[in-house]
Amino acid sequence: MFKRLSQFSEAGRKFDLVVLDPPSFTRSRKNVQSAKKGYRTLHLAAFPLIPEGGMLMTASCSHHILPEVFQEIVDDAARRAGRRLQLLEWRGAAPDHPVLPAVPETRYLKLGLYRVL
Repeated sequence: MFKRLSQFSEAGRKFDLVVLDPPSFTRSRKNVQSAKKGYRTLHLAAFPLIPEGGMLMTASCSHHILPEVFQEIVDDAARRAGRRLQLLEWRGAAPDHPVLPAVPETRYLKLGLYRVL
């Protein structure tokens, strides 16, 4: 996916909507830093493809990446890419994936819909 995003960028392609829904980047705590780097790199590759006013829908199912951390990663990548984001909607898991307050990792499903400014 990284190679394809790079090819689109090199070709000058633009998309009104980019959807990022990669598989989990980590299944253990020891790989959290590399997963954060992977998410940042993925978003940095996507921002050049979205024109001003376009939309980014991005998701993560990595249970070691908490929702607040994922939002920080997306925001950081936007800043690095010289873009501003407007969060339009934030979603977690549906009721059939219960969240246990004592276990933060159960908030593993995350989805954000952003307008790219």
